[in-house]
Amino acid sequence: MKQKVPHLLLAVDFGASATKAIGSLVGTPSDCITLSMSPHCVEVENDSLLTCDPDFSEHQSWVTIEGKSYALGNLATTKFNSSLKVKPLKFTSAVQKACAVISIFAQKFQLPERFELSLTFVLPPAEWEHKQTIAARINAAVKDLVTPRGRIKPKLKSLSPFPEGMGLLLGQELNLKEIATITVVMVGFRNTSIFMANYGSVNGSQTSDLGFHNLLKEIAGKTGYRIEDLIEPVFNYTYFKQQIAKYTRQIDDRERGLRDFSGFDYSHRDRLKRELELFDCQLTECQVESELVFNPLLKNSGEDRVAEVDMLIAVIEKENIAYSVRVKDWLNEMMPSRSDLILLGGGTVEYLNEDFKSFLEKKIIKNGLTKLHTHLAIDIPESIRFSSVSKERFADIYSLWYWVNSRLKSDLETA
Repeated sequence: MKQKVPHLLLAVDFGASATKAIGSLVGTPSDCITLSMSPHCVEVENDSLLTCDPDFSEHQSWVTIEGKSYALGNLATTKFNSSLKVKPLKFTSAVQKACAVISIFAQKFQLPERFELSLTFVLPPAEWEHKQTIAARINAAVKDLVTPRGRIKPKLKSLSPFPEGMGLLLGQELNLKEIATITVVMVGFRNTSIFMANYGSVNGSQTSDLGFHNLLKEIAGKTGYRIEDLIEPVFNYTYFKQQIAKYTRQIDDRERGLRDFSGFDYSHRDRLKRELELFDCQLTECQVESELVFNPLLKNSGEDRVAEVDMLIAVIEKENIAYSVRVKDWLNEMMPSRSDLILLGGGTVEYLNEDFKSFLEKKIIKNGLTKLHTHLAIDIPESIRFSSVSKERFADIYSLWYWVNSRLKSDLETA
């Protein structure tokens, strides 16, 4: 009996802040596996790879394509001193990243040298015109790859590019062909983009450089820190600030409930007490964490250190407001004045405050679809783990993977 050839399905996002991917074996009951790797990619001398650690790691890789070698992820930064590059378009390193992801998942699933491959990837609207170029280059590159685990030769079954945000659209449990105006807003690390659809068909897109990097550039210019060093402290400071505000509101609500408690529903009273204790504990944890977020940045000690933190916070607070205004002004100019449905995604969405979401909600036609849809309409199973990146940042490609996987399953069942 002829042995069945493994069929690998991959969905990839060549993110400016992280390369994200989801993979699975078609026709098997196993869950999908996720991957998040730093976005660094640098061409290196072939001989320099001989001294690289051959042990498998999902956070770094190297690949040789048509005689040229590239280091990716942590390997690019730790051994080859690669720095974060935001200006080059994603498509300039998309082929190398795609090949590295293929190599890593081939190792994860212990695939043989030859296997079948279905690959889907997303691009921002500004780079959508390059989709055929990228597809052709990937098609040529994957035929013979040299990787840390040896040579692999996947057979490309399908190669499907999609615009960023399409996964969110396809993942909605709605009949999109019955919705007149849909606007998808993606706020990422490099860009803020939108595309519009009428009755399920995409009819236009716009993009800007108003991603999270735009905010970091302003903060860096006023503080003297490197943009790379600011990414986590700035994001975490604002995140913990939002969490502290949320838990404070929840604590106030439970305390008010206990003060106003009357009657004999003691189970309700006990639940309020338990929730109050939980939120109080979570608030304390966030307060402690928030005091540590700037430590990797700080250059001073003593009173000067306190002044340095105060300066950072003042700049971040001011620039957060200015950044939000810039993004909203751009969206006001580019978006339809009213949409039946607005989908909001992208890694920077976690950073945006409730005021920004309220701004978008005001643009929704009051027709029953009044809730702003953020991230996923599809529930991600608890068994799927996300390392170093929140599941919300996988929302677009998870929905895309889910959609493609469902169709491949359907094809197998009807074959």
